[in-house]
Amino acid sequence: MKKKEWTLEDGLYMRKGWTFGDAVKFLKSIMPLLKKAGYEAQLVGSVINKGYSEKDLDILLTPTREDFNFELIMEKLPGDFTMDMETYEHWTEDGRLVDFHFEKEEK
Repeated sequence: MKKKEWTLEDGLYMRKGWTFGDAVKFLKSIMPLLKKAGYEAQLVGSVINKGYSEKDLDILLTPTREDFNFELIMEKLPGDFTMDMETYEHWTEDGRLVDFHFEKEEK
């Protein structure tokens, strides 16, 4: 797979996509923060299914305790919630998109 260096997507310039190795490295780098905030995480989406993603990195967050604190994550990884409030989007310093998804509670 040949990586694209810069692409124009939705009017924003986005650096290369994510490989599985990139994803693991990023996730390992934020695991102390996630643990402190009361979450565990797993990679999902194209990076797991295909080994790469040209668009974004999908991470599923699951609370590990009742006093989880997502605000702590937002302080360290600035971003925005999508309009449906189900995904938190963070752009890395090198211009790649990370989508944090939240495990839905069973009813």
